[in-house]
Amino acid sequence: MGAEANDSVIGYDLISRFHARIDYPHSRIWLQRESKTVPFFGVDYAAAKASGVLVYPTGENRFEVIRVQPDTPAAHLGIKLGDVLMTENPAGGIRTREQVIDAVRDGQRVRVARKINEVWVDLDLPGDPLLQPQPAP
Repeated sequence: MGAEANDSVIGYDLISRFHARIDYPHSRIWLQRESKTVPFFGVDYAAAKASGVLVYPTGENRFEVIRVQPDTPAAHLGIKLGDVLMTENPAGGIRTREQVIDAVRDGQRVRVARKINEVWVDLDLPGDPLLQPQPAP
């Protein structure tokens, strides 16, 4: 049986948001939610899902893209698997990681680092001039 697509997050990020009480006499476990948000590698899972991109922190201000869902805001911006989302705002200033994910969800410009021909290049998506076809000489 192969893996199936689902809407679940498993692991410490999910379980850590609950207080558990074990009722041994009645063989029950009571879970009380501590928070309405569920983080996934430090980013709110619902916001990441809405943006269409899942990221893994690779540094203080950098997050490697580990999944891009097709036909989502992230895909429409041109974000690709292996890109590194950066907190530098193309318009100036620094964003928090939550603000970066919200910017992707809202279709705003984001800065990514992408490896092109074995060289890392910073791009402002969507529509960075480096991604435009160059006319033939």
